[in-house]
Amino acid sequence: MGLDMNIFRCSRPVVDDARIYERSELNGIILNEEDLTNPMYEQLAPYCEKARVLNSYYDMEKIRKDFGLSDEAYIFRIGPDGISVTDRKGTSSRKEVNISTDDIESKYTLNKIETCYFAKAEEVSYWRKEYDIQDWFHENLSVQVENTGYYILDENTIDEFNKAFPDDAFDAEEPTDDSALFYWEWY
Repeated sequence: MGLDMNIFRCSRPVVDDARIYERSELNGIILNEEDLTNPMYEQLAPYCEKARVLNSYYDMEKIRKDFGLSDEAYIFRIGPDGISVTDRKGTSSRKEVNISTDDIESKYTLNKIETCYFAKAEEVSYWRKEYDIQDWFHENLSVQVENTGYYILDENTIDEFNKAFPDDAFDAEEPTDDSALFYWEWY
């Protein structure tokens, strides 16, 4: 693990209101309605369009019932062959259940059509473990930067960054109604 940072060009997509999208079709950033008011996403919200999306969930209630697990049971591994669920009732007993991909798909998947908010995202720049660049953004953005948040960059901020880090410079763009550059980090 470590620190990954990107500059993304995020733009408002064209969405067909009459269509239900598979989640895998939406190549970009997908948020739910509550995310839009979260400070780490609120600058991205104007670049999102509402879309109806078919989302899939593990039916933990049915898994717990079918395998005699407590309400504390949870998924601890997801792999190409299925999932593993563990149940730790108290400290002395532990039960693990492995469920195949076929069983997950046929018995333990809930599909729901939900309203999501989608923005297209294109990578402009990428850095790994460049802590001096992270420090610069934390010191020069007007908001507190949170892990996996999206923070809009104006032309002046980009110009200042390019002066501070000429070897990592990228083209400055002023945000428009349809597109803007965003700083993002994951650690």
